[in-house]
Amino acid sequence: MAQDFSDWWAKWREEDYSWEGLAKKKLRGLARLPDGSVVEKSEGAEGAPATLQDYWRDQEGDLLESPVSGKKYTRIHLPLAWEDGTLTGKADWAAGSEDLEAYQAALRSRLNAPIQAMLQGAVLLGFDIKDLINARRSSKEHILVRIRVNLERAFFSGNARFNNAVFSGHAEFDNAAFSGYAWFNDTAFSRYAGFYNVAFSIDAAFNNAAFSADAMFYNAAFYGDAEFNEAAFSADAVFVDAAFCGVGSFYKAVFVGAAIFSGDGAVLSAPETSQTILLEERDQDAAFRLEGRLTTPSGLIPTARRSFKAIYAAGAVFLDN
Repeated sequence: MAQDFSDWWAKWREEDYSWEGLAKKKLRGLARLPDGSVVEKSEGAEGAPATLQDYWRDQEGDLLESPVSGKKYTRIHLPLAWEDGTLTGKADWAAGSEDLEAYQAALRSRLNAPIQAMLQGAVLLGFDIKDLINARRSSKEHILVRIRVNLERAFFSGNARFNNAVFSGHAEFDNAAFSGYAWFNDTAFSRYAGFYNVAFSIDAAFNNAAFSADAMFYNAAFYGDAEFNEAAFSADAVFVDAAFCGVGSFYKAVFVGAAIFSGDGAVLSAPETSQTILLEERDQDAAFRLEGRLTTPSGLIPTARRSFKAIYAAGAVFLDN
């Protein structure tokens, strides 16, 4: 059953990834030079702190305007629906269309640039890393992502494929949402891998993935199966408060650092729930209706579980806690 992302989208709109909203988002590690270009601060550049709008400045002349609010968006940040729920048409952009070509060109230019890829709040269509990155390590067809990639609060519409990617810098997916399958098989994370509060709508596969630094899945929600078969965690693997609604598979996984699975899946907790009880009594010609209310205490919503539905960890190796 498809997940309801209405709360997620409400938060996305609150954070505001419109063109005006991008101007309010400062970027750590990047500076804007007097000519408007954005560079890494580590290069010794003395410029003003860059914003997300500075980073996407080349898209300013091609923005798309909401007929509801008047807000303008880059093609990368254009949502799937306007504020009143009517569709923007983005999900239906056809292959070869001007909109899709411009969207893909903007995405490729960022992922192949020499500076960090700042894709916070991006709304991505059928994402496949192999079609977007130019550099490869031909021996094993690994796809080398040479830069830090920030995909915080990004929405992946459709399936997302990161198979065989090698992230040389930080890979940040905090608060992202995957509406389709998420594949990270044979992916290597050379530095920090952040999946804090991520929602995986269907299955998430990290088979044979290698995490060289901390892997953070704190508060993540796996609505389908979570596969980490033969994955290698060289530092800490943090699954605190993660919710596993399907099967968690860690067959032959290796945990060199701490493997932390504490918590109760609070990400799927529901507040107190009110239920209405109707009592009806008929007395010949008259009908008397009594109404009462039953309130249940807060707890997990029905699809959540406080532990795994099932876990397979045959052959897994834990070298720390």
